[in-house]
Amino acid sequence: FLEALGLGADWLEDDAVDEGVLAAHPLILVPYHPFLDEQATEALLSAMRKGSKGFFFYQVPNAILEYLGIGGARYTAQREDGEFAEIRFEQSALPDLPQSVRQSSWNITDVRPASDDARVIGWWYDREGKAADRAALTISPRGAFFSHILLSSDAADKQMMLAAVLGYLRPELRDVMLRAAVERAGKIGHLDGIPALEDWVARHPAADVSARQALKEGKELLAAAQEAPPSQPRLAMVQEARERLTAAYLTAQDSPPVEGRAYWNHSGLGVYPGDWDRTAKELKAAGFNMVLPNMLWGGLAHYPSDLLPRSATWEQYGDQIEQCVRACHAHGIEVHVWKVNFNLSTAPKQFAAAMREAGRTQVDPDGNPIGWLCPSHPENLRLELESMLEVAKKYPVDGLHFDYIRYPGPNGCYCDGCRQRFQAETGLKVEHWPQDCYSGPLKERYRQWRCEQITRLVAAVAREAKSLRPEIKISAAVFGDYPSCRDSVGQDWVQWIEAGYLDFVCPMDYTNDDSRFVSLVERQRDLLKGRIPLYPGIGAWQMPSEDRVIGQIVLARELGADGFTIFNLQPDSAATTLPAVAAGVGRIPAAPPHRRETH
Repeated sequence: FLEALGLGADWLEDDAVDEGVLAAHPLILVPYHPFLDEQATEALLSAMRKGSKGFFFYQVPNAILEYLGIGGARYTAQREDGEFAEIRFEQSALPDLPQSVRQSSWNITDVRPASDDARVIGWWYDREGKAADRAALTISPRGAFFSHILLSSDAADKQMMLAAVLGYLRPELRDVMLRAAVERAGKIGHLDGIPALEDWVARHPAADVSARQALKEGKELLAAAQEAPPSQPRLAMVQEARERLTAAYLTAQDSPPVEGRAYWNHSGLGVYPGDWDRTAKELKAAGFNMVLPNMLWGGLAHYPSDLLPRSATWEQYGDQIEQCVRACHAHGIEVHVWKVNFNLSTAPKQFAAAMREAGRTQVDPDGNPIGWLCPSHPENLRLELESMLEVAKKYPVDGLHFDYIRYPGPNGCYCDGCRQRFQAETGLKVEHWPQDCYSGPLKERYRQWRCEQITRLVAAVAREAKSLRPEIKISAAVFGDYPSCRDSVGQDWVQWIEAGYLDFVCPMDYTNDDSRFVSLVERQRDLLKGRIPLYPGIGAWQMPSEDRVIGQIVLARELGADGFTIFNLQPDSAATTLPAVAAGVGRIPAAPPHRRETH
């Protein structure tokens, strides 16, 4: 956030904190430090008494709150999910303060003003828009306090909130932040400035009157902000200008009739828990044709499984696969059920313990347990296979989607069973276990054997699922950087494609660096050679704004990708990524290319 505001910062460790160092800084931010000792606390107080201003988050010593004029600090956990979902501000309190920000905190430190010059300028609201009567942002002439850590969601408005508070505490920073905001305003999507945006709109056939008008308005607002006096909300004017420029960019996009447009959903609940129909309707309106909901793990299921423990999600909301498929199919959206393979992190403790006691979980080279099922264990292969086939048998899903289809890292697995099975399958004798296989003469052969264990499951699911239902599609979320993932996690996804096991692939190309994204997609395109559709994964949570998500969709298209997959469909997606996609790239409905007779 600070870098985007054009502000430099010195990062101080505890052992570097003293009165002299802190006093040399006109503004001190403590994003989260629940264990400030007496010496650091006194150094902070001394620096503020000498003129430094402080901005503190979530947990700070009472002595600091008292100095700021704040009291009544009390830890407060949410009573139900979504109680602290939004902060609404008293906009007249500070120039450039946004109307609201989305936050979704799970607990806060509730406070109240304790001096005449301290006041609350931001209050918590729940997901339904009801006031929670809890202070979110409190200021005084000496500093400010935000009642939780600052989460990454709603980055643009949070940046404005920070700018407003920092400008209040240190007015001399306003000009610095204005210059940075103006420079950043035209960097929209994959473009590097207003001239590039003007060229994009001018030559792009999808640009209509509204795009050209938005471009014109954005440029005018930007010019007005630079001419406005400091007493005006200049940063807010620049933000409004950027919103209009962004609207021009989002609208001036092609929307091809054949394209895979997918969204991963990690919760398995969609955007609105208990209401898959609403989620499906909004996905359809935004132009998506696929959803990949996470419905089962190595030891958990969000449906009435006969093989895996049933989750609290199933107990509270019912059969999520049935609800998802029914709603999505009614709106013409494919459902490719996502399984997290092998990973027991969400499994009930009893189930995970039983797997460990049965010798079915992984072990690292030092003999320490790893909470994942061992891929080479025959019973684990059977459980993974049958749990995925159970989904195909019970529900009319369009596909099965692998995730975590790998080892957790280079340290898995070195259990005694792996030694026995490796020797039996390769005919090689391991003299020094596990050293020979981990770093010794059998290292390369063991790495290849690990790949074979993972590939064996992919092959079995593809074979058996298509035997049951020939039309079903098999896909996988895979590491983007191939071939390094073969050695690091035993994931040889290119071999799966060459063998015909996958119908499309979704490399997890999560980065906010567009040059890195381009490099990954180019490499993946060359590896696939057009054999199956490529739907690169875009990490929306890493992007500072929605236009950057659209920018990577544009780049993927220009590189010849067949679609895209966005992570992650969650409650704030309805207000962020979905409208951005609907505005242009998803404007025209599309058929996914994996449904064509040939590719």
